Amino acid sequence: MNAALPRSATQRILVIDDEDEIGELVAAAAESVGLACTALTSAQHLDEAIAPGVEAVMLDLMLPGMDGIELVRLLADRACRAPVVLMSGHDKSVLRSAEQLAKSLGLRTAGPLQKPFRIAEVENLIRCLVASETPQPARAAPCSEPLTEA
Repeated sequence: MNAALPRSATQRILVIDDEDEIGELVAAAAESVGLACTALTSAQHLDEAIAPGVEAVMLDLMLPGMDGIELVRLLADRACRAPVVLMSGHDKSVLRSAEQLAKSLGLRTAGPLQKPFRIAEVENLIRCLVASETPQPARAAPCSEPLTEA
């Protein structure tokens, strides 16, 4: 069961991926948890898209005209405050390296997303991202940490 989160329609996920299908998949996942989604197939209109209300940026590392690493640098230059999720079908080590670069540039990262992925993975990631943006009780554990017996 997908419980919608109480969010404003202006709060959204931004997806930048040259594959329309990925944008559609992430949009479906975002809508299932009560968020809007803006999907771009290039970084051409990035300045218009990075605005207040963006909960997270999901970015493919392989884009036409500008690769994801260039876009990571551009997001850092624009002082993007939204968490960034890097997506790629490349080896996990490539994703980890790109994530380390993003962190070194001052971006907030929310972990990599290895392609191909399932809609349930994206829904869970979006829920965790949105939950981390709202005040949590002091005893609540972040979604990125596994539960332990303790």
